[in-house]
Amino acid sequence: MMLIPANFVFHPLHDGEGNYYVGHNCPHCGEILYRSRAAGDVELADHAKDRAELDPDPPADPNQLSEIEL
Repeated sequence: MMLIPANFVFHPLHDGEGNYYVGHNCPHCGEILYRSRAAGDVELADHAKDRAELDPDPPADPNQLSEIEL
């Protein structure tokens, strides 16, 4: 079982095909621990999209990501 630190960092990501979501990163090493989308069809804010980085390992189907309240 993966232990996730309480202070993990939300990191905006995109897959290069117009899909935006967040990576939940370790605050110490920056590794993406898991990925999710905002709940309720909420899009990432424009300022978050502007900061989003290309995901080196994007999900095959972003619609299958777990959803959480951001």
